[in-house]
Amino acid sequence: MRRALLAVLGITVARVGMAQVPARLELVRCTAGSDAPCLRARVTLDASARAAVGALDSVWQNAAWSGEIVGHPLVGPGLGAAPAEVLPTRLLILIDRGAAMSGEGIAFTRIALKSWLATLDTSAIKVAVVGFDGRDLPRQIADATFHSPGSAIASVDTLRAPASKGRSPLYSAILRGAQRVAAASDGAFGGNAGLLVISMGRNDLGRGKDAADLLAGPAGLSQAAAGVGSAGPRIWILALSVNAPMAELHALAGPAGSAYSVALDPNAIALRLAAIAREFIGARELTFGVGALGTAALGRTAAIGSAALSVGATRAAVAALAWRPPLIAMPAFQAVAEPSALSPALREALLLGVGAGSNRPVVALLMAVLVAGIWVLALRVGWRQSTVAAPTARERSTTTRTGAAGVTTEEGPPRQPEDITHQTARRTALRR
Repeated sequence: MRRALLAVLGITVARVGMAQVPARLELVRCTAGSDAPCLRARVTLDASARAAVGALDSVWQNAAWSGEIVGHPLVGPGLGAAPAEVLPTRLLILIDRGAAMSGEGIAFTRIALKSWLATLDTSAIKVAVVGFDGRDLPRQIADATFHSPGSAIASVDTLRAPASKGRSPLYSAILRGAQRVAAASDGAFGGNAGLLVISMGRNDLGRGKDAADLLAGPAGLSQAAAGVGSAGPRIWILALSVNAPMAELHALAGPAGSAYSVALDPNAIALRLAAIAREFIGARELTFGVGALGTAALGRTAAIGSAALSVGATRAAVAALAWRPPLIAMPAFQAVAEPSALSPALREALLLGVGAGSNRPVVALLMAVLVAGIWVLALRVGWRQSTVAAPTARERSTTTRTGAAGVTTEEGPPRQPEDITHQTARRTALRR
């Protein structure tokens, strides 16, 4: 399922240049108390790059990024979100109230949606929640009011349950919803527009009197798809069915949108919603291990590199990276990387000895003990050799001197390592 998603994403995502101004690299410690160097940069994402990153789970996100500087590959990276970079967003959530959503459909949607709304940034994101069916659809969507995510949770709670004979005018709801959220996110707002549609994925109108005013059939699909493309908001369609007509839903999502078939399970719905939330963050912090490029090389000259986001075999985004050494040739580390920002590859590199700075006191102590042991052993061997080669007492030479007072002294033999100092006098008076 994941590889199929990556294949589809690889076809739909075009290569884009992300940043005109290179992202500045800073030198940080990979871990606290370690001399292992890491490079960290904050990279701004455009809409295409946010969509590519949002479609990947946490494991594939790290694997999708790579980096290099002056031709040297960087280790990692670790990927971290930049909470301060949450984009101002107007999000309209349309929940299908057709008969097919009765029971588990609406129940699981409420559970997952309320938990997800509680995680959204309350200052930058405004949300409106609307339930739709075949009755007076234009008014239902036109009356949508954008509030904080917390207020939207109350709207989910008060949403009426689907009627037993309720219809699902999916084509018309998506077209009108796209127009409504585009109007709410005009130039004066200066933010992003998003439309999230949760449905069983089928345009089911029945034969009611309201059906005459709603889009249906191939002509209705074409009209809705053309209108969505001109409206311009980012559209996510979650079809809670494995048998949803995905070709129709991709057409309704438009060239900049996404459509997903999601299992009817609150955990599966929550995972897809979490991926959507990642698109609301406009930047990522990338933490690379230096690898073969040492800190001394980084300290000499300015260098240009790049960070790349690859989805499948497609290069989804490229950002320029710039290293400018400070005035001091060997800079002190500016900060410590967050543990969560270390990728598996970087952790493995640190375990192989890149970050051994914290163990230096222990290593130094062990080396000192080893050197002392070798020194003592060498002395003992030398003493033994001196004992074997030393002459006997009879063979030791003596020197006799006669002083002016007629006292004759005899120079004793040189002391050997086995001699005891106070028992072997250097000079002794022999006779007058």
